[in-house]
This record gives sequence, structure tokens and C-alpha cells, in this order.
Amino acid sequence: ARVRGAGARMTGLLAGEGRGSTAVRASGQGAPRADLTAVFSAPFLGGSELFNLEYLRWAHDQGVDIHAVIPDHGALEEGLRPYVRSLQIVKVPAPLQEISRFDARVRARRVVAVGAAAGGYALRLHNALRGTRGPLVCFGLRSQLAVGLLQPFLGRPVCWVVHEVVPSGAFAGRWAKASRRASPIYAYS
Repeated sequence: ARVRGAGARMTGLLAGEGRGSTAVRASGQGAPRADLTAVFSAPFLGGSELFNLEYLRWAHDQGVDIHAVIPDHGALEEGLRPYVRSLQIVKVPAPLQEISRFDARVRARRVVAVGAAAGGYALRLHNALRGTRGPLVCFGLRSQLAVGLLQPFLGRPVCWVVHEVVPSGAFAGRWAKASRRASPIYAYS
């Protein structure tokens, strides 16, 4: 996967740069419309999420229909409302909410809980994504891991926005493997 620096304009996936083609449909008035589905890891608005929201506002202003999948109700939902065509909530189970890019290791009993929760979450996320259109842009570790796992079954281009580099640790290997299914990857730190 390619990684772009913070200075890169995030237009590549919207212009069909990723694998496959960008979903475009007739709008009924004027130019065809493109679709983009944003998948979030957290329901709040912090520094990274404000950048993500600004990017989606920009894409919306360019005529892109935004579909969003978020993990819960909250400030992010309210911030997205003016820009999205559709919004779905797919709750992230507690064991998955507890994982962090800073985990140095994971205890055996926690691995079992995370594994059990991941299967149900992946199925619910897959079903939600089937109801959306366009390339997928993943914001956050949990969405990147989940969509990376599902990507072969989705048949859609996937892009990541990475705000912090994932340190070596419990999830670094899985994150690196999932990153091979995303192109491009935008690094913004």
C-alpha cells in the first residue's frame, strides 16, 4: 500500500486512484454523483476526528454523497449529519473498544474475548457496508482492522487515513497485514 504524507490532498480515492473504480451514478440534475463510505472507530470528536470531518465536508462540497458507519451515537454523529446521505450505527462490542494501538501485549483470556466479539462485529459491519456505496475510507485502528479483514468479501477499494503511527505491540502485525488491503494510505500526523 502507498503511504502519502500530510501535505497530500486527499482526492485520490475520489478520483478513482484506488483499486477498482469509484462508484458514480446519475444525480438526475447535472453531473454524475460519486459515493464514498466512511467507517469510524470512535463516536467522539477529538483532533483526528475533526480533521476527518473536515475532509468529509470538503468531499460533500465537491458533490460526493457520503455514507457513514459509526460505532455509537454522540458528537461525531451530530457533526456528520449535515454532510451524509446515510448514517448507520454498528456498535463495537466492549472487548473490541478496549483494544488500543498502545497495547504491548494481550493476555490469553482477553484474546478469547476479543476473538469472540470480533466475529459478531465483523458480520454486523459487513451487513451495514453492503447497504452503502462507493470506496471505503477507514478512520481509526478498529475500523482499519475490521475493514481490512472484510475487504476480500466487499469487493470495493479501501483507503485509510492514519493520524498516528501504530507502535510495535500486540496489534502491529495484524494492522500491517490489514494495511496490504488498503490503497492508498494517507498519513497525517
